Amino acid sequence: MVLIYPRNLPGLACSKVRRPKHNVSVQTHQSGGEVRMSYWSEPLWEWDLAYEILRDGFRMGHAFDELKQIEGCFLACTGSLSGMSFYDEDDNSAVQSGLGTTDGTTTAYTLIRYRGTGGEGESYIGAETIGFLDTTQPFNLYVDGAPVDISDPTYGYMLNTATPKNQRLVFTNAPPAGHALACDMSWLYYVRFQTDSQDFEKFMHQLWGLNKITLCSLRY
Repeated sequence: MVLIYPRNLPGLACSKVRRPKHNVSVQTHQSGGEVRMSYWSEPLWEWDLAYEILRDGFRMGHAFDELKQIEGCFLACTGSLSGMSFYDEDDNSAVQSGLGTTDGTTTAYTLIRYRGTGGEGESYIGAETIGFLDTTQPFNLYVDGAPVDISDPTYGYMLNTATPKNQRLVFTNAPPAGHALACDMSWLYYVRFQTDSQDFEKFMHQLWGLNKITLCSLRY
């Protein structure tokens, strides 16, 4: 069972840093020319989050455990050891996201999210596999732009979400070749804590703050 990073805590500051990362080797020749090579087919991501207030205890007639939620998650993950799912409120869903074109033999298609858009006649699109399918939200399949029911005898399918970063749409039988597949879906990132220690600062009775906590996305 994968842990879930606490979602929608009211003390989360508006300021958030999201950092895509690549790993590129650049070798410079004596002439000044370069040879560049990327070691990663997909980026990794980092998020810097800050919490202005984390309540802990009984206040104004209500019990609050926001501090314990984050502390408990950090302890349960053993710092940076274990992965968990993370909901990015700014990047979590797509409508009619492309999955590929059928070839008459393939039955499984990996769920992929795209980031970017076209402009000035160019297309700037980054593609990567999602961490987890958010199964609490609707999933809709389209073939050539038309919605398909899961019970359709030609395009009947199931969703295999057991393995992080390997979330797949699996057809009961290989669909006919030459058709474009797309889906509506929501996702969660697969992440870990960046560090093995974390500073929680108490500034008032039963009120704490967390200046920065960094999450890093994972391959698997």
